Amino acid sequence: MERSHHVPTWVATVAMLVLAGGEHVAHVSAQQKDPSVSSGWVKLPAEAATSTRAYAVVENPTMYAFYLLKASSEVAASVELRQTAKDVALDSVMVPAYGSLDMNAEGVHLLLKNLKKPLAAGDKVGLTFVTDVGDLTVEATVKKP
Repeated sequence: MERSHHVPTWVATVAMLVLAGGEHVAHVSAQQKDPSVSSGWVKLPAEAATSTRAYAVVENPTMYAFYLLKASSEVAASVELRQTAKDVALDSVMVPAYGSLDMNAEGVHLLLKNLKKPLAAGDKVGLTFVTDVGDLTVEATVKKP
């Protein structure tokens, strides 16, 4: 007796749904955004100052939190992650899933220490953030708050 190779309709329907769903998932993941940094600015240091603060907004449109581990800039010998009212550098700062970290004078910020050159209003300063998901960079503008 010869067997028929006819596929039941429900099996074909499930297979089509799975394949169509796979295309939809690929389309959605192609639109996924990566973490980024924006709105960077550096506080104009007082004359002869050797340090200043810097701020930025770190955006996390992903479903997983990540951590800022350290930062650097070409204009400073060292850059520390700081929390206002604490006199020590932070080891890391969490950026929540589907959220952001908005650095400001009352909270988390960067301390640029041992400035390598005088900064003037309007200067552009590169800031690099090292995270557990990769490096993020922003061009920050020096300005008087």
